[in-house]
Amino acid sequence: MGRTLKMKVSATNSALNLLSELQEKYGKKLMFHQSGGCCDGSAPMCFQEGGEKRWNNTQEVTEREDGGVDFEITVCDLVEIKAWVLSWGLHARATGPKRLLDEIKAELKEMKKQYA
Repeated sequence: MGRTLKMKVSATNSALNLLSELQEKYGKKLMFHQSGGCCDGSAPMCFQEGGEKRWNNTQEVTEREDGGVDFEITVCDLVEIKAWVLSWGLHARATGPKRLLDEIKAELKEMKKQYA
């Protein structure tokens, strides 16, 4: 069995006030994302429930009957997509193209060595 870690996050009064304003304007359920990628300038982002990051105009998100989603996109390289998939951990699985799958497998193999 794995350990359970109790996490604590604290916020300043100004951050709590901003959160209240955003919830009042956009609804209680918000998702915050801090990117580390170059395409969005590493800017913090906030999405309403059901919202998602817009990568480019080829992006298609399809909701599945099991509650999951399928995400398809055409990109010029795999750097950010690979990082994005990996950032979801066990909550996402890439299904193609083969090059992306191979790069993810290679990265996970190297990561595993760090924790051996």
